[in-house]
Amino acid sequence: MYHFFIKEYDFVGIEPFTLIIVEEKERIGLYQLVWDGENIHLEKKNAEEENIWSSVTLYEPQVIEARKKWFTQWLEEHSLDRKNEISSFHRFGGDGNPESNVLMNRNNIVKTVSITSVYSSDDETTMQYFDVLTDQEYKIRIL
Repeated sequence: MYHFFIKEYDFVGIEPFTLIIVEEKERIGLYQLVWDGENIHLEKKNAEEENIWSSVTLYEPQVIEARKKWFTQWLEEHSLDRKNEISSFHRFGGDGNPESNVLMNRNNIVKTVSITSVYSSDDETTMQYFDVLTDQEYKIRIL
């Protein structure tokens, strides 16, 4: 279905974006579709592995690559209890530059205002929401 959309839709005039496609068949399929303003790029991702995405409109390609490296390094250092620690990566990941850190702030004009994580297991699904502006954290059980 999405292949038809990619081939037939005219993206000209649309701002660059990244779309994550989750396809549920016998196995979960995970795809990253990037419109860079000129071309569509479709990449199959491994749904069994951790992935990170960064806005193509907010970050230059070299910053996106740096963020992927930070995430890979974080995964190597936090192999045991990633579920409970991933919010620390979202809050503190980076190289100290507030303009490209995972929790980004560009002169208080463009900045991260919240972090949401959803954890799902066979037993339950929970959502954790952190409001950066008020420094408040909320956790709810969804299912």
